[in-house]
Amino acid sequence: MSTSKVQPGWTRPESPIHEGERTCRGASASRERWTAWEGRFIRAYMPDQHRRFFEKIPFVFTGLVDHSGQPGASMLVGHPGFIRPHAHAYKTIFCRRW
Repeated sequence: MSTSKVQPGWTRPESPIHEGERTCRGASASRERWTAWEGRFIRAYMPDQHRRFFEKIPFVFTGLVDHSGQPGASMLVGHPGFIRPHAHAYKTIFCRRW
């Protein structure tokens, strides 16, 4: 049985959900439901079990927006450990540009 405490969710005043995603939800009842739930499962920090997971995986999918505003996606691959979570809020990814 786990003795870990349940950590608080999102505590910042702004929504953790991107405006584009909120727009996609539209004015439906599901948008209202999600708005009530989103702060419960999105955190401003990375739990220890997630940090340990990222240290073990050999790849990660990334999203970005280029200088002209165009979105893109990529997959970064490396030996386990190429992703290094620090503190509880960010990660360093060691990779080479091709």
